[in-house]
Amino acid sequence: MNLKSNIPELIQKLEQAKEAVGGNNNGVPPIPDFSDALFSALNAGMGKMKFRIFNKGLDADGVALGKYTKQYGKRREKAGRQTGYKDLELEGSLRRSIEPARMDNRQVAITIVNEKTSLIAGYQEEQVGRMRGTGVARIFEFSKGEFDQVQAEADAGVDQVIERLLNETE
Repeated sequence: MNLKSNIPELIQKLEQAKEAVGGNNNGVPPIPDFSDALFSALNAGMGKMKFRIFNKGLDADGVALGKYTKQYGKRREKAGRQTGYKDLELEGSLRRSIEPARMDNRQVAITIVNEKTSLIAGYQEEQVGRMRGTGVARIFEFSKGEFDQVQAEADAGVDQVIERLLNETE
């Protein structure tokens, strides 16, 4: 019986990849840039997070943010906004200021880019937590489902980068 194997070809590809990143010349191999893949994954997760907060009025644990006070509810009604549940959106400035950002050294993060709306976000987390008696509410962070989606998309994106690097060495 004659067995066929692709192991020699795989070893050759791995050796070529190792050489391409400086593995055979005692040099420091360059770190692949995964930031585009991570940025894309964060962006998708951010969209789901914003929908949860501003369209459903839920925190990261899936708990409703509560109701508006009577006084603030009147202000919202006057502006033509819904008052059935707290959605943290009067003018849209908080929603618009949450953005994915590229940081130094190829890192990415979701940030609130406006100082005023960043303070508002912090106040809302404190206020909702105080109303519940639970400390600070987890609003402006990923829920488990959102994080799982980001993780899956990031894994797929990183796999694509690695596959592209391996294919360049052929």
